[in-house]
Amino acid sequence: MTGSFVLNIFPQGSLAGSVITPIWIGVCIVAWFNLRLGWVLSGLVVPGYLVPLLLIKPWAVCVILVEAVLTYLFVWFFSERLSKIFGFTNFFGRDRFFALLAVSVLVRLGVDTFLLPLLGEYLRTEWGILFDYRNDFHSFGLIITALIANQLWKPGLRTGTMNLVVTVGLTWLIVRFLLMEYTNFSVGNLA
Repeated sequence: MTGSFVLNIFPQGSLAGSVITPIWIGVCIVAWFNLRLGWVLSGLVVPGYLVPLLLIKPWAVCVILVEAVLTYLFVWFFSERLSKIFGFTNFFGRDRFFALLAVSVLVRLGVDTFLLPLLGEYLRTEWGILFDYRNDFHSFGLIITALIANQLWKPGLRTGTMNLVVTVGLTWLIVRFLLMEYTNFSVGNLA
């Protein structure tokens, strides 16, 4: 904390280093955009979950976003293109979310098991990028990828990505430059 003015508003050992606080900030931001601009509410907790990771492990956020886009693309292709060829109905509602969840697990297994070790080794040997790719270059959580893919579904990939960037960016600005600067909130010991 750089300022001398610090509000000790978070209890030590709990909310002072908890992911709950950024999640609630993100929920408020997503709800505001939903009420004012009609943005989707699916993925309500996504900004608040991604911001602490963005501050601590930005590579993990990149991996989560890539996995979410791959999940979205696979399920979209299966639902919107293959359904017309093979004559079954598009995914909708719970069926779509279940498909997104199931495919996100498969995408994560493929990406974390095969693609990322190869990419990490390539970046290290060919480009000289030194980072601990075995510990930092992986995804977190099981549901967040499916939630992001579901959030992208209704507005589409382009608009949904823009909405995600705006809500995560605003959440990040509030957490990083208000909470971390002027309160006793810290992501250093995030629980």
